Amino acid sequence: MQNKTILISGGVTGIGAATALEFLEHDWQVSVFSNVKENNEEFLRLAKSQGLAGGLLVLDADITKEKDLKKVVAETKKKFKTIDVLFNNAGMGYFTEADKVDVKKFDQMMEVNVIGMADLTKQIIPIIRSKSKAR
Repeated sequence: MQNKTILISGGVTGIGAATALEFLEHDWQVSVFSNVKENNEEFLRLAKSQGLAGGLLVLDADITKEKDLKKVVAETKKKFKTIDVLFNNAGMGYFTEADKVDVKKFDQMMEVNVIGMADLTKQIIPIIRSKSKAR
């Protein structure tokens, strides 16, 4: 079977990390990124300790910054040649009573959970679309 590549935003903790490890165990190439360098380093150590780092790319990037997303896509394609699947997993929560909402925190949540994911999806669709046209 030809190696497949998955890109996972927020792929170094929680569900994203568990998903990344599962795909690595099934011989997929996995690219993950987060804007928390310590979490990235810890996930890389974990993957290495399980013998799963061979097909892994861990990048420092912020999903709210278009230039970071372009770097993630470019570095993933450089290492793995393509991207077959996108798992938009990055997210954050902000919960409070409606009359106590801090609009700046709410804006940040929207930037991560909606705008950043839409931007990343927009960059990945042409890659996946080109693969289906090539068949």
